[in-house]
Amino acid sequence: MADRGGKPDDYLAKLFRDRRELLETSAGKIVSLDRALDGVDLKNLRHMLIYATDKSPSQLDEVNALLRRRGVAFHQLTAAETGDRTKTRAVIAAFQAGDIQVLTAKRVLDEGVNIPQIRRAYVLASTTVERQWVQRRGRLLRTCSAIGKTSADITDFLALPPGLDSANLDDDAKALVRSELKRVQEFGALARNAGSTEGPLVLTAKLVAAAFG
Repeated sequence: MADRGGKPDDYLAKLFRDRRELLETSAGKIVSLDRALDGVDLKNLRHMLIYATDKSPSQLDEVNALLRRRGVAFHQLTAAETGDRTKTRAVIAAFQAGDIQVLTAKRVLDEGVNIPQIRRAYVLASTTVERQWVQRRGRLLRTCSAIGKTSADITDFLALPPGLDSANLDDDAKALVRSELKRVQEFGALARNAGSTEGPLVLTAKLVAAAFG
């Protein structure tokens, strides 16, 4: 993206950022999360994190509303809550004990907050910054002897353009898809279900075929 003088075209770059933000904050992620929770035993649910984007305050509110409707005991953790260390320790202790079934959060995985008790995570926040997603993954995979945790189930919700077809995607859309798939491929290659018929590598290959032919 460049103007006639060869300088970056700030306007087009802004459109690209806006497109990514629109996809990341899409209401479709909440719908997909709702469907994913249909397959979860909510009565016996423990040690789950739902990680929302910080690009839209409404997404975390929508996640909280969804859990409230389903009768799930949850607590929000954002910078406002983690600023009070005593309160944060109490919340994490209740989470470890199972009194709080789900933590809903944004940014905490990027701000040095360690919650090794997380067994299952739904990540709605997308990032193309490798340092960020490697750090998030590392925090989620930390073991916790207190609850016998040796691994974690991570579901990463992708930000992809509608009608994923190479014939319908412009160069910017393909760049967006490529950046999302890079993260998934890195996650998938290390997953226990990497080689399964419905595992991340098979699903990623299908997306690559659809987007790039």
